[in-house]
Amino acid sequence: MQVLDGSGNALGTLKTFTNLNANSGFAQQSMSLAQYAGKTVTLEFTGTNDYEDPTSWVIDDTALTVS
Repeated sequence: MQVLDGSGNALGTLKTFTNLNANSGFAQQSMSLAQYAGKTVTLEFTGTNDYEDPTSWVIDDTALTVS
């Protein structure tokens, strides 16, 4: 999961998952965006797959909490 600026440039990566993080079901994840406070950013979820060792993943119910 990357954070992008208004021009689409990557500001940072919040989390990276691989098939080494395999889970048999849904797992809640939390990340801090505190370092981007006051900025307009886009959150980008991307995935790549390997032909020889494919991995399936899903994203469900995202939320953003501002405090």
